[in-house]
Amino acid sequence: MGAYILRRIVSLIPVLLLVSIVAFALMHLTPGDPVAGILGEDATAEEIERVRQQLGLDRPIYEQYIVRLWNAVRGDLAEASLSFLGVGSSPEVPSWGNMLNEARQHMRRLPGLALYPGLAIMLTVLSLNLLGDGLRDVLDPHVRDDRGAGV
Repeated sequence: MGAYILRRIVSLIPVLLLVSIVAFALMHLTPGDPVAGILGEDATAEEIERVRQQLGLDRPIYEQYIVRLWNAVRGDLAEASLSFLGVGSSPEVPSWGNMLNEARQHMRRLPGLALYPGLAIMLTVLSLNLLGDGLRDVLDPHVRDDRGAGV
């Protein structure tokens, strides 16, 4: 049983990594500058650069990915929902919740601002839910008894 759980966890790691890479790549391939879209047309170059630095968008792309992946590994998914509601981290801190909250104002012009962080949250929660279901199937003796009774 322990070996099965370990295999499930090990097989989940590449899936989560692939999902995070795809979501991150899609966010960066979306046309338009997200910072310019958030600040509007009246923003100066200095304001845009300041916000890009605050969000970490001035860093190399591999660094941005590692920071966001590390935040997800640390469990910042709960932080994403709190940030979306406005009670999480400060708006300058890049998180999926802050991205969704900011994107609400710009949905018509730049729909990718909300689509990709939302997809990243959804796929992460779905994969963790599937992992939990698999662990329940293995660890819960009642589920195993029910499966054997129907055969």
